[in-house]
Amino acid sequence: MTDSSQPAVPAVAAVPGKVKRKAKAKRKRVAQGKASKTHPSNIEARMKAVQALELRAESKTFREIAQELGYNSPQAAHKAVTTALADAINEAAVDVRKIELIRLDKMFELHYINAQTGDNFATASALRIMERRARILGLDAPTESKATIDHTIAGGVLVVPGIAGEEAWQQAAEKSQEELARAEQSVRV
Repeated sequence: MTDSSQPAVPAVAAVPGKVKRKAKAKRKRVAQGKASKTHPSNIEARMKAVQALELRAESKTFREIAQELGYNSPQAAHKAVTTALADAINEAAVDVRKIELIRLDKMFELHYINAQTGDNFATASALRIMERRARILGLDAPTESKATIDHTIAGGVLVVPGIAGEEAWQQAAEKSQEELARAEQSVRV
């Protein structure tokens, strides 16, 4: 029986064996002193993963990559390639973000100086630059959006964009059923 004063926490589906294996592997790396990203074995693994990514770019199969680089299985080669690709994408995004922030800072300096003298255009530009910078850095609180129901019939399926309450969903479903019934009657006649 649940205590009504506390909200019920939904059960989270997890794969117990996988979670335990990951935790055990992490404890083992920490115990061996290999938890650091700069540990030689981790650097070697990343370099090997980059080689795997390069071989995959050359259209090699995961089996060929595993054999060439000494991975235990094609699945291990696949994991190395996907990890290296994700790392490369994340690093590129960080670099692009840094470059954008530098550009915005340079533009802001000019407009800010002019804004202090009372230039309305410079003030508006400085504010837009500040807003853009805040968005890039994730400083703004999430904006609230209102979902509306715009149902359409697509092959007898009710399509409801956005989030609808139970009552709104029921009304839309009833309206859709009425339209379907009318459409079927017109075809029979």
